[in-house]
Amino acid sequence: MIVTPLAIPRPQAHPTQVGLFTPRYLGASGPAQQDFRQALYAKLGSLAGLTSIVGSAIYPNVASQVHDFVADGPALTYAVASRTSGHALSGSDGTSLARVQFQALATSVATTAAIVEALRDEIDGVVLESWGNGTIEVMSCLQDGDDDDPYLAQTGTDTWIYLQNTEYSIHFRVPLPSLK
Repeated sequence: MIVTPLAIPRPQAHPTQVGLFTPRYLGASGPAQQDFRQALYAKLGSLAGLTSIVGSAIYPNVASQVHDFVADGPALTYAVASRTSGHALSGSDGTSLARVQFQALATSVATTAAIVEALRDEIDGVVLESWGNGTIEVMSCLQDGDDDDPYLAQTGTDTWIYLQNTEYSIHFRVPLPSLK
């Protein structure tokens, strides 16, 4: 008796994926695939409630060394702390889960709280939304928690910089790797 391996078909589009949310591997056309970090930066820069507080002071990983919190105002930093790929028995399932850490930095506790609240108002609970240039399809974005952490600025002044950290789990679609 000869046993042949089962042919495992690639995923097909679910009716909710048709149109704007049709993944690249199912034949969607449009702009080139954008990196998740680029799409996240673009999304943060498009949030009116957030940018009304921090302006363009949104930095990957750490705040700019030349950012003066007294003169330039508050800032937001973000870092992708971890990113895992979803899997099925046949390999990648076309999804990824990123754990993103944000830090709101300002010279007052009230301002850091306002930054975190603006972020929560605009991205917590997002379901099926395109980010960046439309190539990152976010399936869900959920806040995991937050904490506070004040420190003395290292600028030679006695100004305290207040931090409020918050973390989100962002589940999004990625292209399936090509099968060899």
